[in-house]
Amino acid sequence: MVFGNLLFAQILTGGEQPRRPSPGEAPPEMLGSDHRDACRRSADAVVAAFGAPGVLQQTFTVPFGAVPGQVALHLRMTEVLVHGWDLGCATGRLV
Repeated sequence: MVFGNLLFAQILTGGEQPRRPSPGEAPPEMLGSDHRDACRRSADAVVAAFGAPGVLQQTFTVPFGAVPGQVALHLRMTEVLVHGWDLGCATGRLV
């Protein structure tokens, strides 16, 4: 969740994207000791990026190709919904 939020925030703002680990490699440290804070900060970053003027009318290259900003938003929202549900179920917060 954190990686995806940071990835999309950087794609939208033109910043440096977080590095995706190679198969078998440990993931990059982006959570720190406070996982909730890392999730909150990444969510704030992606919400701010999508809230910038004109973002939804632009085209962005996401991991599988170029898409309009509106499609990028739909993709991120779907990922957050699905994986947020998975995380909630896995941690016993949702049943």
